[in-house]
Amino acid sequence: MASRDIALYGQIMNTCGFAATLMMLTPEKNRLSPLLNDITKKIKLDPNEHHAINWQIACGYLLLKTHSHHLLRLKMQSKIQESMDYFDMMLENQMYQKKELAKQHQHADLQRAVSIYMNRGIVRKILLMDYLNEYKTNLELRVLNALFGAEARLFNSDDGTGSLVLTSISEFKKHFSLLIECVKDGLLLGLPGHWVTVKDIQKSKGDFLIQVHDSRAGSKTIFINKSKRKIEARFYAFKYSDEEQLEMEKIIRKALRLPFRKNTKIP
Repeated sequence: MASRDIALYGQIMNTCGFAATLMMLTPEKNRLSPLLNDITKKIKLDPNEHHAINWQIACGYLLLKTHSHHLLRLKMQSKIQESMDYFDMMLENQMYQKKELAKQHQHADLQRAVSIYMNRGIVRKILLMDYLNEYKTNLELRVLNALFGAEARLFNSDDGTGSLVLTSISEFKKHFSLLIECVKDGLLLGLPGHWVTVKDIQKSKGDFLIQVHDSRAGSKTIFINKSKRKIEARFYAFKYSDEEQLEMEKIIRKALRLPFRKNTKIP
């Protein structure tokens, strides 16, 4: 039994990766909640919207600023240099493609917003919303987790993602104890085109039951048994640290010019 008490959020647009990360970290139980709330206030999001939705938008804003703000970028390069190098290259390529597509479709406002971001690092709302509409990769989620004080636990995977890839019932049996250990710290499951958060993993009569929180479908159970002809489960493990989070929070607040909250205590 490895059940974790985690949040259950819905999603907007294509923010399942952000929702899954937030559910895994459950900001209500640590210092992330006031930090995310201050980011949502800075970018003037609707205070009447559900906080989890606003937090997902804040995640997109924070990732964009991490690429464009020298203080955030340098700090992240010191922590996860290789991932940040790939992240920077990926985001620069995304922005170039956005600008070209906006030009082709005569979307002048988006084209202008991309240019402003590339030249001055300012995130306009139209660009932020466009970015939220794109599926987030494991690389982006690794950077986001590091920003929030959660270190990735990397495994030897053929594709270089650092995920634990299980393709058979025998592999589930072999790695069951490891999965239990990872659930206790924080575990995401990458499905085709979608991210979910692992709440619990159980073994029953040779079958495996993965209870997940899905931002599109709520709480559900994924069954892994011998009758499944094809199995491909990609698990991404993280370990949150209050100390790492506090260190990153100071940098984020300084970079984004957010108020410093000395009296914010870890629950």
